[in-house]
Amino acid sequence: MQLKTTSHASSQRSPLLNRLASKNSNSTQKNGWGGRIRTFGWRYQKPLPYHLATPHLVRRRIAKRQTYKPKKKAIYKCTTFIAIALVLLLIFLYSGAARAQEPRTHAGLKYHIQHKLTAPSQFAITALSKFKQGILYSNQSNFYFDDSVIQIPGSYSPDASTSNLGIKEIIPADKSFYLATEIGAYHKYKRIFHKEAVTHIALSSKSIFISGQSGIYHSPSKEHKWQIMPGSPQGVKHFSLKHNQVEYAAADLGFFYYQPRRKQWLRRSVGLAKDFLDFYGFGRFVVLDDKRIILPTSSGVFVSSDKGETWTKHNQGLKPEPDGFFGLREIIQHQDKLFLASSTGLYLADPNNLEWQSIKIEGATTNINLNQDIYDIQSTGETLIIGTSQGQIFVLQDKAFDSTLKATIKQDQQLSQLDKVFAQEPSVQEVQKHALNFAGLPTGTQFKKYRRGAKIRNLLPKFEAFVDKDTEDILEVETGADDSYSSSSNSLSSSADINNLDRSDSGLSTGLRFNWTLGNLLYDPEINDINTSARITTNVRENLLTEVTQIYFARKTLLYQLLKAQHDPLDDFVNFENKIKLEEYTAQLDARTGAWFSKQIPKDYFKT
Repeated sequence: MQLKTTSHASSQRSPLLNRLASKNSNSTQKNGWGGRIRTFGWRYQKPLPYHLATPHLVRRRIAKRQTYKPKKKAIYKCTTFIAIALVLLLIFLYSGAARAQEPRTHAGLKYHIQHKLTAPSQFAITALSKFKQGILYSNQSNFYFDDSVIQIPGSYSPDASTSNLGIKEIIPADKSFYLATEIGAYHKYKRIFHKEAVTHIALSSKSIFISGQSGIYHSPSKEHKWQIMPGSPQGVKHFSLKHNQVEYAAADLGFFYYQPRRKQWLRRSVGLAKDFLDFYGFGRFVVLDDKRIILPTSSGVFVSSDKGETWTKHNQGLKPEPDGFFGLREIIQHQDKLFLASSTGLYLADPNNLEWQSIKIEGATTNINLNQDIYDIQSTGETLIIGTSQGQIFVLQDKAFDSTLKATIKQDQQLSQLDKVFAQEPSVQEVQKHALNFAGLPTGTQFKKYRRGAKIRNLLPKFEAFVDKDTEDILEVETGADDSYSSSSNSLSSSADINNLDRSDSGLSTGLRFNWTLGNLLYDPEINDINTSARITTNVRENLLTEVTQIYFARKTLLYQLLKAQHDPLDDFVNFENKIKLEEYTAQLDARTGAWFSKQIPKDYFKT
């Protein structure tokens, strides 16, 4: 049957092709395609059965070669399969180990703990810092270097078991360190300041600056001869340096800006809010690009871009305490990000939008409020060191926060819609400006003009024009010989001639007078009244701006909650109360701006 098919195929070819096929008959049969003989017309042939389509060669040598090669290939394929399986197994084992070392995730946030340290006595970590190849830290009982207790002479209680330093801050410096404690300042193991408790230490190229209840002290770097800065505010919690000079200070009475040329402290607390104990609750702030100040307080995070003259609140994403206030302790800048240590955990934000994102640290214990209470945070350039209220210290790798930032700063469509709504409202600066204009309060520039005008008036004479008119009537009476006097009756009889009566009047006088009051050049009561009015107006102005700022941001926070509740509905009664409260805040701003505010805001906030 095979020969018949071959002859049939050969009958359809040319003689030249038949001769070629006859010469290579073995190769033609060996290269058959699916039972077809490979010719120009192979596509049109019907396939043969399998046992007929596979040619069997007659010669034994060729048969042995064809039967031996498949065995060799089978062994080769088996060896290759085993090698591939071993490679896959090694890859699987390596990937499993790599997955075990990958950063762990929690609620979609990635982080990586490079090192974890637990203090021998599990009290709150009050201060910490990277020092040489280890970590310096302190808690309410002792001062440690990694797991070892550091003994500072004169700093232990009588039973020699606990330290009474009360360390608040650790500042590394070359091969030594500085300590801010309850009993003064230490340079390594020697006390260099003992007048009062120290809250903050800052080092410049020439001087050392420390702060306490009495103010800010400074001394040359190696002499330790302390002098208090003139006019320094009391109760300074934290301050910053610029060009070897103090620039900003957060104190009990507010936030201050220092002018080195005039050696004058300017209070810049307009817009900052106090807690129910009438305190600001300042934490350690950070100054970005010599312009923006990021200030943590008990009322939230406040930001200023004009050296503290005005402040705006940025609390989006922060979790408050049960009393409604915040336990914000410190803000630091780590490369291009901001990190916030608070009583409700660790937060991260982009400096450009300041929307805080919570970072949960797996393995960190919580406090009684089920929060990860972060007491102190320090940046070492590549890593972050974090101390908690439960005596734990975590060293976090910086690379992990790159992925965290991408995962947490991403904004959804809902937040972008809220941004569009808020962009239609007037800014707090515009509201403050219209409130001052409506109140009609004179500005500092106007009071300067008043004082200048009063001084100029004392130099000029007082001009006076007068007109005097003197009227004088004179009556002349002439008597004659007919006049007689009777002594018996004591009477005088006289006759006057009416024609001899004479009357005369005086004239009119005019003139100019010039008067100088030289005593007013030394003391002018009018200038004193102007200064008193200026002080009263300044207090009224500050109170007005504070009220307007607080109402503005309270309204903005409430509006954010209501707009967010449209996508995540809350109780209808709560929403109704919040809408009434929103109208109340709007009315209060209208009362202070002359109904200007309500004309600037959208009318369809809750349009679905």
